[in-house]
Amino acid sequence: MGIFSKAFKGSQIGAGGSAAPFCDAFLYDPEFQSAHRALAEGSWAEAQSVIARRPDGWLLTLALTSADSAVSVDTFARWAEAEPSGTSIALHGASQIRAAWKIRGDKTADQVSRGSWAPFKAGLGEAEETLLRGTDAYPESPEPWAALLNSGRGLGKSNAEIRRRFDMANARAPFRGDICSSMLQASCEKWGGSHAEMFQFARWVEGNAPPGGSAHSMLPKAHLEKAMYEDDLTAANYFTLPEVSHEMKSASRMFLASIPDVPEPEHLSTLNHYIYLLIPTDRESADLVTEIARRLGDRPTEAPWTYWNDSPGERFARVRNSRLKAARRF
Repeated sequence: MGIFSKAFKGSQIGAGGSAAPFCDAFLYDPEFQSAHRALAEGSWAEAQSVIARRPDGWLLTLALTSADSAVSVDTFARWAEAEPSGTSIALHGASQIRAAWKIRGDKTADQVSRGSWAPFKAGLGEAEETLLRGTDAYPESPEPWAALLNSGRGLGKSNAEIRRRFDMANARAPFRGDICSSMLQASCEKWGGSHAEMFQFARWVEGNAPPGGSAHSMLPKAHLEKAMYEDDLTAANYFTLPEVSHEMKSASRMFLASIPDVPEPEHLSTLNHYIYLLIPTDRESADLVTEIARRLGDRPTEAPWTYWNDSPGERFARVRNSRLKAARRF
């Protein structure tokens, strides 16, 4: 049975094992789903309670301002005005960032229409004003600083300023996954950083973040970013390079050993990245892939699957089944 105590059975993958699972932006969590529904109807009491009560409540703040959220900017603005706090003001600012990015779209910079740049920058500027008011009024809250990382990247703030914002956020919420992920993106070559800078940050996080924390997705995210820049290698060939495979096996083994058998919402993104990056090339990687698939079940997250045009659930199911088929060879 390999290195883990439970073997994965194909029949455990959803109904029939081949149907594409639904990708839930609210991480398959009933409390998150219910809070979103209430907030979309204009009532923020439930979301406020979940965010304040749960240590992983920050995951709900991300989902509420994601592209899949049905909550309007106006709803967040009313919440921030009626019951101001670091969280409510940050959610208002983050929703303004979301609105600005909808104007710009997901295209690369050279594909964005000339007429989109001015309203995009103006929208981010409004978000910055909102968020900076939040940092002044609630200096102990990490939430405005976390959102300022994203507005700053879009506005092309200097590397030193982005790092300052990260340090301010990280000091208030050490090694939180969204904060580290924003800093990793700012370190990427596509945002003016470099592969060396990106990996230096990712490995610093991997070596210092608490075991099992959400920040442990930084290393696989960094390798995914690097793979997309490789001109002479396919992603699969990059992931099977001995040095890459070794690092991914070591990091994923430690992550699995430090999380519950039934992963919590904050673990899902890291596991989804590992099921993509780990390609079975030996017994160890085959066992790891099998165990990750068992723990994940039918719970894809948006990343990394949104890099492709098909639905995240379809891409997840296809890759997962391909990895499991390869694992059975060992």
